[in-house]
Amino acid sequence: MEVEKVVREFIDKNNHSRPWHLWLVVVVATLFMLVGLYDFIMVASHNMAYLSDRHTAEGVVYFTNYPTYLLVLFGINVIGVMVAEPK
Repeated sequence: MEVEKVVREFIDKNNHSRPWHLWLVVVVATLFMLVGLYDFIMVASHNMAYLSDRHTAEGVVYFTNYPTYLLVLFGINVIGVMVAEPK
């Protein structure tokens, strides 16, 4: 019972609203990370229209022959950032 009271007092004392600029940073960061997620999906699916619009012929060949282990690391990086984003 005493622990519950201490925890409840701690939560009540430290329950401050977050400033508006924090939410602005979170929204901008989320949009930035969604661009990375979209890029990962397009590269992983070998979307030729997407790749040819953004890269030269050499770049398209590079990304269509992207090694699997690098694609896995790329995916872990992008998904990990989305999961670890501040909420």
